[in-house]
Amino acid sequence: MGKRKYETIEDMQKKIDNYFDYCEKNKKPFTVSGLAFALGLSREQLNVYCKRENFADILKKAKARIEQYLEEKLVSGSCVTGVIFSLKNNFGWADRQDIVIPSGGINIIVKEK
Repeated sequence: MGKRKYETIEDMQKKIDNYFDYCEKNKKPFTVSGLAFALGLSREQLNVYCKRENFADILKKAKARIEQYLEEKLVSGSCVTGVIFSLKNNFGWADRQDIVIPSGGINIIVKEK
């Protein structure tokens, strides 16, 4: 695969901190692709680093910060469609309704008048 871009978590953490500082100072949104770009990685490469034991924790925290930011935008009602898209595609959110059927089946009782 070649030389890794980041050999230490400290180097990556500095870039992550710089990304969030830049976004806050310039009123830019937090995004996964923005984080990847700031780290000099593609989204796919970022996902590879997320699976590496020594980098997983700092990247989970960074992605959790992005998810929190997006969720707050969802609640505030700003650009809801884009926020929903990002949460579904980057954080596993889904529209679903869970229906649980007991293992004994369904009992239907019909009452006559």
